[in-house]
Amino acid sequence: MTPRSRTRLSSLFLPLCLAAAGLVAPHTSACASPVTFFIPPTPPLLVAVESKSFDVGTSTFTLVATVRNNSGADVTLTSFNLLLNLSPTSPHALLFDAATQPDTLGDSNYLFFGNSDSADNSLTPWAVRDSVGTADEYSFADVFSTTDALLPNGATRLLAKFQVTLGTGAAAPVAGDVFTVTVGSTTLFVTDTGSELVEVAYSAVAGTLTATAGPAVPEPGTLLLAGCGLVALFATHRRRATTPV
Repeated sequence: MTPRSRTRLSSLFLPLCLAAAGLVAPHTSACASPVTFFIPPTPPLLVAVESKSFDVGTSTFTLVATVRNNSGADVTLTSFNLLLNLSPTSPHALLFDAATQPDTLGDSNYLFFGNSDSADNSLTPWAVRDSVGTADEYSFADVFSTTDALLPNGATRLLAKFQVTLGTGAAAPVAGDVFTVTVGSTTLFVTDTGSELVEVAYSAVAGTLTATAGPAVPEPGTLLLAGCGLVALFATHRRRATTPV
């Protein structure tokens, strides 16, 4: 290849690379075809898990998962299944509480509030299972009991409130530990078109849980000095009060 041909190839190839990297806009020239990039559509629903910091001195705390309609139009939903996974599971761990969970069905911002099949039939919509570790998988499922639930464009609704407990012993979290609650692949949302049930696409944002140290506990020596200071202050105040003027 001659130096001129290399120069010519570079002049065509470099703009295409820059366009692919988003550094310049694709263009058309006499010697190059237009470059078209496929941008996948944004899923209509966004599932988000709450992120928060927690004190390692606590034993349990509550989180929420929500769904937001970003479609640009109202969406109706017939049923949904939410799957969440906690990681890592070692050496320190957080666990979904398998014994008790907060009341989601009675929350006025719940997606199927007032028309929940689980609430109408006194069913437990949640379950905790062992997946990779102990109690690291949480699921919540419900069906709209009458007609489809309306999720207005731009609205955010509650999917689940769930309780997390801290590992104990060698598994107890320490300050600086970071855990993640991810939305599992079996999560789905269904709408009824009148002729068939159709799955509604979604994107997901995981929750990040950061362990922090609890409030500092004064050392015994510090408490003793503070106590002696209070005693001395009280004695001085009493002596002044009893001294004749």
